Formats: sequence, structure tokens, C-alpha cells
Amino acid sequence: MAKLLTAQAVEKLKPGAVRREVADARLTGLYLVIQPSGTKSWAVRCLIEAKIKCGKTEGDGTYPNRSLTASRSWLEFV
Repeated sequence: MAKLLTAQAVEKLKPGAVRREVADARLTGLYLVIQPSGTKSWAVRCLIEAKIKCGKTEGDGTYPNRSLTASRSWLEFV
């Protein structure tokens, strides 16, 4: 289920026992990945003709090195 991600919401999300992905409700295809270790990173998924065509980010996609705003901006131009 998608969640409206804000900088504060991203900061508050805590790791669990397993890796999880939180979809951004504002921008389809953007996910925050939270590892059990506590590491947070951004993932991008887009579908073209019902096939996964992209899933790669550029630079350091970890949070807080790449902010929510920067990740949304990058995805809007992909």
C-alpha cells in the first residue's frame, strides 16, 4: 500500500526483521527500501508495455544522501 512520503515520515520509518519497500503515493514508481540494518535507499520501478524497463538509480541512492525531493525530481525526468 502506498504511503504519502514526507521528509518527516521517511525519518520516522524504522527497520523491521525483514527488508521492506514503502511505495510513494505521490509519485508512482518511487519506493523507499528499508533494510533490517536500518539502511534506507531509494528504488525506482517503471513499467513500459507491461515489462520492467528501468530500475536503476544514478549516484548514491541511499537516504539521507539522496533526499525524497531529489529522488522525486530525478524520477520525473526519467
